Amino acid sequence: MGLATKILNLAAVGAISLSSIVLAEDKGAETDNIGKYFKEEIIFVVENYSPAMTNTSRDAPQSLGIGDMDLDEDKDIVAVTPKGTFYLENIGTSKKAVYKNKGLIGDCYRATRDTRITLADLDDDGDLDVILFSSSKIYLLTNNLPR
Repeated sequence: MGLATKILNLAAVGAISLSSIVLAEDKGAETDNIGKYFKEEIIFVVENYSPAMTNTSRDAPQSLGIGDMDLDEDKDIVAVTPKGTFYLENIGTSKKAVYKNKGLIGDCYRATRDTRITLADLDDDGDLDVILFSSSKIYLLTNNLPR
């Protein structure tokens, strides 16, 4: 498990706050033009989104879980939105990710501002299950994707 995944998992269960993480500054590191090392792309689009919703976006993902949901050795994404929980399958490779929105995996849980997600194998069958929680409820979405 990489450092970023560990940090996201700790944040998801409330063990740390992402706002409390301070990155050490390397005095000798080049900081100019660092953006050239990052590729920007849209991998999930909320239907019926309009720019007028920017500050009050009711449909935007509130929380993301990242892990190998389908056991094909690449990272997939689970996005929790007020419309439900969506599965974005990485149909590319671990080196070149290409995400396809496979649709709703759980519409029983609609995200609120305090929604958190974590992925863990709770039923000991080898794949990741989805745990969604907020201040008032905890949901389990058991992963039964075909292998």
